[in-house]
Amino acid sequence: MFWFDVEKVVGFVVGFAKKVQEGEEMSEIEEGCLLPSESELLLCGVDHMYLSGIYYALNVCALMKQPSMLSASLFIPLVEKCRNDQDGGYGGNVGFPSHVLYTFSALQIMALAGITLVEEDVSKTVDFLLQRINATTGEIYGDAFCMPDTRFSYCVLAGLHLLGALERVDESLRDRIAAHLLCCQGDDGGFGMTPFAESHGGQTFCVVASLSILGKLDKIDKNSLHSWLQLRSWKKKEKDEFEHGPAEKAGGFHGRSCKPPDSCYSWWIGACFVILGLMDEICIEEALEFVVSLQQPDGGVAPREGDASDLFHTQFAVAAACMFLPYGKIEEINIQYEPCDPRTCLPKYVLNHVG
Repeated sequence: MFWFDVEKVVGFVVGFAKKVQEGEEMSEIEEGCLLPSESELLLCGVDHMYLSGIYYALNVCALMKQPSMLSASLFIPLVEKCRNDQDGGYGGNVGFPSHVLYTFSALQIMALAGITLVEEDVSKTVDFLLQRINATTGEIYGDAFCMPDTRFSYCVLAGLHLLGALERVDESLRDRIAAHLLCCQGDDGGFGMTPFAESHGGQTFCVVASLSILGKLDKIDKNSLHSWLQLRSWKKKEKDEFEHGPAEKAGGFHGRSCKPPDSCYSWWIGACFVILGLMDEICIEEALEFVVSLQQPDGGVAPREGDASDLFHTQFAVAAACMFLPYGKIEEINIQYEPCDPRTCLPKYVLNHVG
């Protein structure tokens, strides 16, 4: 049975947030306000995404049952500094404008820390999220610039879910939001960022999870979606179909046609199978072996064989494995992990204390 080298993967993500010297204990972060070094920014991506990078690191530690290695509570002061009091939203780093992507990351961090916002702050953040919804069209925007995207729909709805504020979205508005999301389904069965956009694994997850949160999953054209999802699963017989195929392992998933499998799509596509109740169509053992085999010597997980590891793919590979594991016929009983919720990408135990 394949499984991650837990010590290495946790060390990799902790290395993003703390400077760890070999053989030395990790130093505490004063007030949680760690300024990223150049190497840490490379792991996170860019500085405007820093808040999401912190969520990735914390979530891996929680899913690996190693939360003490990186305490979420240490980062709450930084999260608070990323909050914009004018609108109640959060930016990706201190001084950045509010956006639903990073507001959702902030809420995920607070959920991992077991922090409950004071009522006034909850109200402002809920209002920020609700104000991103176009009540006429059902479109949802990321910020004040009114650009719709199914990713933003997911972040707003999942954020309201974490805040326990979904009741603020009445049934009529839910129907309009669902109608817009359904218009984003292509002829091939997958979903794109907007109507008529290319179908993509990440956007398809966002729509499936959003409709599940809304209680509108029954409105999907499940037959065409099912067919599209089946084509995203990398089977052994497909290894010779593309020039890059022979180097790829079975058990992975890819996000678009004619693309190689990628560890992050084990989450985006795999979560769709879980939400839709289609797990009997996945070979759990192959799916686990695929993501675990991509762990690199530095402890992180790469997108695919031959690539370098990064924080983004490490988090979603670990999350996918912790989502798949309960469905497999696994003989090993000494694996320490927390089952991952397929809609919020958080350990399931966290959801007992939110909202």
